[in-house]
Amino acid sequence: MTERLRAALNTLNPGLPAEAIQTAIDELARDRAAMSPEAANREIYRLLKEGIPVSVPDREHGGQKTERLRVVDWEQPERNDFLLVSQLSVVGSLYTCRPDLVGFVNGMPRVVIEDTLDSRPPSYDRPLYAQKCSVLFEHVYESYPERNPG
Repeated sequence: MTERLRAALNTLNPGLPAEAIQTAIDELARDRAAMSPEAANREIYRLLKEGIPVSVPDREHGGQKTERLRVVDWEQPERNDFLLVSQLSVVGSLYTCRPDLVGFVNGMPRVVIEDTLDSRPPSYDRPLYAQKCSVLFEHVYESYPERNPG
């Protein structure tokens, strides 16, 4: 999925150098395991909404300047790359999960849909437990290159 992300960032940020695009990819993929889930979600949300600050050459004044690299086009959603994948296995450090559907926007996993059906007979009164899949962002780009359509 990294190549889909790279292509989307190049489309949304024409003229920015490859180094700035790679800096943004590294920031999005940075390990946030030491953070609380709430803090990690807030940080990713901020990067998606506000963009990622990157250093680029300042051709006018010399040196470097900071620009915000756009990750999602909120004004023209049709400019984004959408992909829906069925039965994507996600390998985590503790277990593997396979949600029914994973929705990607610009190469980033954004939606997980699990449609678990209870195949036990109606007389079986144990509650249905949904499969937990908490490792979606953990190495999803590197784990399945054979499923990477981009």
